Amino acid sequence: LGWACWKTYVSRPEDSNTIRTCAIGVLAHGLGDAGRHEERLQIQQTQFSTQMRLGLSEQELLATRCNIAVCLEELGRDEEALALRRECYATSKRLNVANPGDLYIDVLNLSKSLLDTHRHTEARSFLREQLPKARRALGPA
Repeated sequence: LGWACWKTYVSRPEDSNTIRTCAIGVLAHGLGDAGRHEERLQIQQTQFSTQMRLGLSEQELLATRCNIAVCLEELGRDEEALALRRECYATSKRLNVANPGDLYIDVLNLSKSLLDTHRHTEARSFLREQLPKARRALGPA
């Protein structure tokens, strides 16, 4: 289905056309669902390059980079995923997103990457620092 979606819209002019941008995302997710993560990574890197060339918002670029980090984790490239997760967290924090829950998704993803790379002490310290902030931003559980 992803390939069909992409083939339908690939011939359209390259601009910030959301249909074409969404089509490449559908293709990437379809490849991921099929376990074809190497191909998915190539598609997502192309998607990111295209988004940068088209001048899409940092928020849209951030979402793609987070998807690339997930793909790197699926490929067992945990160190690369960690570096990207650090960048995603820093960008999310800098953007001061309207929904604080989005920032804390990046906090949890970074924490998971720290654990995956056996940086338990850093993960513990990071989460202890973030927990009071999350309680203030999100309210009590």
